[in-house]
This record gives sequence, C-alpha cells and structure tokens, in this order.
Amino acid sequence: MSVSLDVAVSELRRAPLADPKLHLKPGGRQELAAEIERWSANGLRAHVLVVDPGDPLSELLQAWEPLGLNEQRDLLLIFDTQRWVARGWGIEQAEIQRALAEAWPRGHSVYSQQLIGGLRALSRLASSSGGDAGVSAFGIVGGVGVLAVGGVLALAIRRRNLLAKLGAAKLAEAQSSAERTYTELILACEELPEPEQASELQLRAAELKRRLDGVVEEVRQRPATGNDPVRIGELRQLENELAALRSTMLQKMPGSGR
Repeated sequence: MSVSLDVAVSELRRAPLADPKLHLKPGGRQELAAEIERWSANGLRAHVLVVDPGDPLSELLQAWEPLGLNEQRDLLLIFDTQRWVARGWGIEQAEIQRALAEAWPRGHSVYSQQLIGGLRALSRLASSSGGDAGVSAFGIVGGVGVLAVGGVLALAIRRRNLLAKLGAAKLAEAQSSAERTYTELILACEELPEPEQASELQLRAAELKRRLDGVVEEVRQRPATGNDPVRIGELRQLENELAALRSTMLQKMPGSGR
C-alpha cells in the first residue's frame, strides 16, 4: 500500500492531521486543522489521516493501538478521497457507518470540507450519546422529598442538555455552510491572474472569517444560544457577505465578460 501503517502512526504522532501524500490544498488543510483544534478544545480529540485511493482502511485503523487512543475522548478518521472509516468518541460502529454514509456529499466537494462535514456529523452523535451522569449522584437516602427534588432537577438538566444539543446542531449547520463558502472563495482566489486583486479579496475574506469565528466561539460557550435566530442570522449574514465577495471574484476571472 502507498501509506503504510508505520507511516500512518508516525505522521499522526506528530500532528492530529496527517496527509502524507498531500491530497489537501494548503487552504483546506488549514481549515481542517482549525476544525480539529476547535473540537479538541471541547474535549473531543480528532485524528484525521488522508491516504491514497485503494489503501486498506481497515488495516490503517489498527493505528489506534500504537497511538494509545481513548475510546471516549479520541476519534480516528481515515479518508482515501473515495471512502472513509472511523472509530471512537464513544460511538457504536454501526452509528459511525450510518453517519458517515449520510455525510458523504452527493455532488462535487472539496476534500477538506467533506472531512469537516464528517467530523461534525460524528460530533453530534458523540454529544447525543452522553448521558445525564450527574443526575445519578442523588442518592435514595433522604426519603421521597429528596427523590422528588432529584426528579425535577433531572428533568431540568435533560431539558437544558436538549436545548444545548439543538443549539449546537444549528450552530454546526450554519458554521459549516459559511465556512464552505469561505473555503471556496479562498481557493478560487488562487486562480486569479493578478496577485494584487487576489490578495485584496483574501484580506477582506479573512476579516469576515475572523468575525465569523467570533460569533461561533460565543455560541459555542453557551450552546443553547444557537437556538436564537438572531445569532444564527449573524452567521447567515456573514455567509452572504462571503458569497458576495466570491461573486466579485468570479467577475474578475478571465472570460467573465468584463
């Protein structure tokens, strides 16, 4: 095989994103690395390996043991540009396969955005699989009154967790769409014949991306606010501004008629 198990382990020990054959474009690699870092900050460590088409994915999954990964905290996602497999984050293998199948794009997709979409699909499963462990701390000692209070508190905790999960899902959807537009814009800028024009558009796009990341981080700290249409509207507005920049860029491309 083109990427051996030894190479996979060595690359993933150096960094959580390994692309030894450089299938990802530089901009896409940065976006994916940033996504991995964001999930790591939330306690979900992702390790992504990109290999050549036809490489034995199940064999490469054996990198799990020498890397010493944890079934609950770690995820190993292996992608050969045509197929992918994963393990970890406390998710059953059948659920992983179903989530990855649903996340597979129906049309053309940039590899980095495809991988980001797969990570987000799995992260939603990881979040929803967590139980209300804190509720079990209430003992039976203390009688019916304590049990009743514990039951009410358990319902409140479940409702809060549900709102947080719904908000996080809405945030992930809006963020994914906006970042896909940003990535398409950055990659398209690389094809502009005039470097000054490309640099100007990239700087404006970077400022919009900075604002986008700011909104995302605020909502991520309080996931339930993802249910607020105003916050999601902020992300949609930034996405629209990125799309407008992309339209401007396309008009500057050779053969655009201008």
